[in-house]
Amino acid sequence: MGKITDLSGKLQGRRRILLCPLDWGLGHASRCVPIVEAALSLGVEVEIAGSGAAQRLLQRHFPNLIYHALPSYRVRYPVRSPFWNFFFMLPNLLYAVLGERRMLHQLLSARFYDLIVSDNRLGCYSRRVPCVYLTHQLRFAFRQKWMSALAGRMHAFWYRRFDEIWVPDFPPPDNLSGDLGIPLQEDRPVYLGPLSQLSGVPLSQNNIKYEAAAILSGPEPQRSLLEREILEQFSQLSGHYLLVRGLPKGENIDSPVDHIKIISFVGAKEIAQIMMQSRLIICRSGYSSIMDLQVLQKKALLIPTPGQPEQEYLARWHADKGQFMVQEQGKVDIEKALPFAKA
Repeated sequence: MGKITDLSGKLQGRRRILLCPLDWGLGHASRCVPIVEAALSLGVEVEIAGSGAAQRLLQRHFPNLIYHALPSYRVRYPVRSPFWNFFFMLPNLLYAVLGERRMLHQLLSARFYDLIVSDNRLGCYSRRVPCVYLTHQLRFAFRQKWMSALAGRMHAFWYRRFDEIWVPDFPPPDNLSGDLGIPLQEDRPVYLGPLSQLSGVPLSQNNIKYEAAAILSGPEPQRSLLEREILEQFSQLSGHYLLVRGLPKGENIDSPVDHIKIISFVGAKEIAQIMMQSRLIICRSGYSSIMDLQVLQKKALLIPTPGQPEQEYLARWHADKGQFMVQEQGKVDIEKALPFAKA
């Protein structure tokens, strides 16, 4: 296996960094938690610029940091077609990139930073400050090869404006991201190893409390559609079940039956304990979720977000290796998945 670069070594000697996570679900923010913790342990000041649920997640983890607002990418997956989802989102993406460029330069005129770390925010770079682009996706996994190649080149056009590319993964061929983490020929990324918010969380070996725990996140309306599908099936099964809605604002709903517990949002320590107390984890096949599962060595039922080819690819790739079970949204069968957790 290739060399993994120590994250602390990359942050050593910095005075103040600006961290800019994308608000595309919660995964980009959760994998930034280890970066913030590493920086703070070295005495480096950290400020965060972001938006939406990603910003709220980090505020719950680190309430004493300074936060700045950036435009939201307003990601939604209204249909199952990756092509049409990308087509519908493109104006919002370009508007957000240009907006965050403008807001970043306003911020740099008032604040000092000696490093900017952008987690997939394409506009958060400047020639005045060393800038790092954090991503696990150097390639794309659309079913049409021409579309994968086009998206990869468009992505590279932007991220090559940064001084370094950091990949939160093992170097190939032992990486968790499969083909997504293999660099284009011109790129020389720095591999940091997986960045999970659960790394270093103390775990107690509790007895199993839940037959399954569903931990949701991601864009609407697909998050809500999956929530309803899971609650309907939990209601028909025997045993105890838990649903974490993945909504940092804390919107609460009542449980339809006594054997289902519903929580709007919990932090990393609570998530780790919930996962250890559950026989089966049900979650999206986002890359940050896969890193968390790898840390805890838990079996899981992965349900890709419809119309999101990256998650569909990661689910297939890991299922082929026998690590997880995969089902399609709209055709979820939790009763069928439960024996997999006991095998």
